[in-house]
Amino acid sequence: MAPTAIRVIKKEDYEGEFFKKYDTSTVKTFCIVGERCDPDTIHWIHNKLPNVILNDTWWQTETGWPIGANILNLKDFKTVFPTLPGSVTRCVPGYKV
Repeated sequence: MAPTAIRVIKKEDYEGEFFKKYDTSTVKTFCIVGERCDPDTIHWIHNKLPNVILNDTWWQTETGWPIGANILNLKDFKTVFPTLPGSVTRCVPGYKV
């Protein structure tokens, strides 16, 4: 989901009443794509979906996923690398940036 869409939801339902209407227990990961997600929005998502792996890939067409992204940890494929909120994360294997 694009950060802009998340911010619209956050603006309209800051307390997360909408989340209470649905079973989100099957949601395992949440990918943020398209642009940098601001730290406040990332913290809001973590607050509303505390057991979900949040993957902020930035995913810009030219330089996001192809060069720098928070891909699944290649050692166990169950977690993403820890990062600072809003960080573009790490180089994709094969790049030394």
